[in-house]
Amino acid sequence: MPDAVARRIEQELPFLQSLYRELHQKPELSFQEAETGARIADELAKAGATVTRRVGGHGVVGVLTNGPGPVILLRSDLDGLPVREQTGLPFSSAHRMTNDLGESLPTMHACGHDIHMGSLVGSARVLSALRSSWKGTVIFLGQPAEERGGGARPGSPRRPGGRAGHRPVDPRVGAASGRRSAGRRRSPAGGRPGVSQFHDPLASWTTVAGRLQFVAPPQ
Repeated sequence: MPDAVARRIEQELPFLQSLYRELHQKPELSFQEAETGARIADELAKAGATVTRRVGGHGVVGVLTNGPGPVILLRSDLDGLPVREQTGLPFSSAHRMTNDLGESLPTMHACGHDIHMGSLVGSARVLSALRSSWKGTVIFLGQPAEERGGGARPGSPRRPGGRAGHRPVDPRVGAASGRRSAGRRRSPAGGRPGVSQFHDPLASWTTVAGRLQFVAPPQ
């Protein structure tokens, strides 16, 4: 299976790099990810997943079922930050949005959410293409409003005894309230405002793809 995954990655990379750049150029603020959510939903549907749209706002849930087996969940965030990009990349974001205070602000995927979304879609495409190599169910979750800490609760899937993977986030942590002061946040989710550390999705996508070997092989 690893060799088959590697070959499929090579086939998918041109599309995934194009998708990454498209998403990078038009980040949407928390609770305003309408176009982003719709784009990811469309791609998951094309990959064969059963898709539920507008979960918890603009969130997305896709389910790819392939017989009996384990159930795993892959999650991506959807929103960008109110930060002006200064990378000088040819696909830099020049996008602006109006926040909840009525201010027009530049936006950027300064925390790598564009990479996360590309990896989510790429995983769906590869798993769909290699159905004969695994069994089980994969849930693809596109979470809105991760930067403001309010998007997880409405979209988190249920499991026996409660919700899976949800931990309350102090809204004072992070800078994605949509105000200009967000640009002063020193280290948003491990990134640096205005400086993208993720110029190419290849390294992150390869890491994600390597984990696919843990999906149960067919019996």
